[in-house]
Amino acid sequence: MTRRQGRTVPTSTWPITSLSNLALGATAGGDDDLFARFWRTAGSALREQVLRRAGWASPQLEPDIGSRFAATWEWIFAETHSSDPGALAGFGSWLGAPTFDAGWLLEQATAVLDLGVHLDPDFVVYRALPRLASTHPREALAVLRGMALTDAEGWGLHGAVDETREALKLVLLSEDADTRRDAVELVHLLGARGMTEFRDLAEDGSAEDAS
Repeated sequence: MTRRQGRTVPTSTWPITSLSNLALGATAGGDDDLFARFWRTAGSALREQVLRRAGWASPQLEPDIGSRFAATWEWIFAETHSSDPGALAGFGSWLGAPTFDAGWLLEQATAVLDLGVHLDPDFVVYRALPRLASTHPREALAVLRGMALTDAEGWGLHGAVDETREALKLVLLSEDADTRRDAVELVHLLGARGMTEFRDLAEDGSAEDAS
């Protein structure tokens, strides 16, 4: 338990309260900022937990508060990506929040994946991808590919076959030929890893581009 302004706050929840306070107007990264000081001294596992819990809370945010959370995340990424990239895995929970702009979510997710970090919880990412692919097919495909490449054992994908299939089907409806080609290449990559459930999508996509 932690004491703050005359009241007791559970230690398991106060970092999220601090993140909320930062989003409500504190100066991100200032030397006197409570959350910035917490973040710079917290261990990697706790940082990841804070990000994950913030993502769980995000669907309930008002749009203006959500935009401040987004600014906070961008500060976190700049502060952390080179020194403790693994802590950023918790951003995966943010993809389930419709509060945030879809293009922004996909851009940030790709930035984490490009560091070789697998987003967690991955089931949230896979569930969100069909929704995101409906408006941003190329960007959603990049996230799906990044999730596949950073999932060394492939367990996450095996547990999200339906969501992956739906996302790929939407991507293959894209009017952009390069996007469709990249989707077919990803299907072949997954097939080479033993996931042959999507083979028919590759055949359909190749046939459409050949016609």
